[in-house]
Amino acid sequence: MKNFLLILFIFIVSCGTPSHYHSISTVGTSHKASVITADGGYGLSREHKTIELAVMAAFRACEGYNSIYSCELDYIDNRQVDLVEKREWKKKYIRNKDKFDFISDSNGWFTATLRVEKNEKPIVENKKKSEEIVTEEYRTGTGFFINDLGYLLTNNHVIDGCKKIIVFSGSQQSDLKLIANDNLNDLALLKANFTPAGSLPISNSDGELLEDIYVGGYPYGNAISSSIKITKGIISSLTGIGNNYSNMQIDAAIQPGNSGGPIINSKGNVVGVAVSKLNFLKILEDFGTIPEGTNFGIKSSTVIQFINANNVLSVKSNNSNLEPTQLSRRIKDSTVYIECVL
Repeated sequence: MKNFLLILFIFIVSCGTPSHYHSISTVGTSHKASVITADGGYGLSREHKTIELAVMAAFRACEGYNSIYSCELDYIDNRQVDLVEKREWKKKYIRNKDKFDFISDSNGWFTATLRVEKNEKPIVENKKKSEEIVTEEYRTGTGFFINDLGYLLTNNHVIDGCKKIIVFSGSQQSDLKLIANDNLNDLALLKANFTPAGSLPISNSDGELLEDIYVGGYPYGNAISSSIKITKGIISSLTGIGNNYSNMQIDAAIQPGNSGGPIINSKGNVVGVAVSKLNFLKILEDFGTIPEGTNFGIKSSTVIQFINANNVLSVKSNNSNLEPTQLSRRIKDSTVYIECVL
């Protein structure tokens, strides 16, 4: 079971959509990166001592059979890259690629080394640095109100380690108070100091296999736009990774920033909370294929146990299907953008 879990290592989808790109220096560990194009082509790097070398090699692999302008950085190690980083790394590659030497193998994997000019001394990294240094000002995620008292839910990994948690709901902005968190099931209960425009009921029963679902959230934070995004799909499995029965699998698209968002059925009831997706780079390395539509949510039964244990109730469930306009209004009024100040 442990080996299975390692092979299917999960990428936590909104463990942070960083607000800015920061250079990252690493010594003593190995890094890989992948670059993907709109038509499904990809470039891969071999293991490198620094993240910069891994990214440069992946871009070079992609540029070998595509225009560099169609290549987009996708994964660094086990972390999916947000839109700000995508832009910054591409600029850096275009600006500095002549400073690197690249070597490819028969499988199309690339390695990169920093070119040393004749009169220049090679750059020597600080050997005392043995761990990756990542500096972020904040990360973002999604949450949703469950009653008119201002209680809302998100993932624990969205708010873990925050100095301050801020919610944005329409014209409203408020600091959030952490009421309770569940590390094991990755849930967090918070409270805002205003009355929300809407709230979503937690379903009394878990979703059914093949049931239509909708996911509301803020993928990539505000990098694309500040409006809510909604994707549609089905419940494709009633278990998560390693037969985790507190989770379910969905094929609706989710991205970094979606974490903590509601998974809603056609009645407007929450049947799950978006939590994770399979790691593209890890699965590609282990199985030689790109995972598609393999995303996960926390089941409503687990959510109900969590809020009941903290003496909080959601609004009453709805028993009839809603029209699309009604459903979209409920999702829009109840789903909020969250910032975690680190």
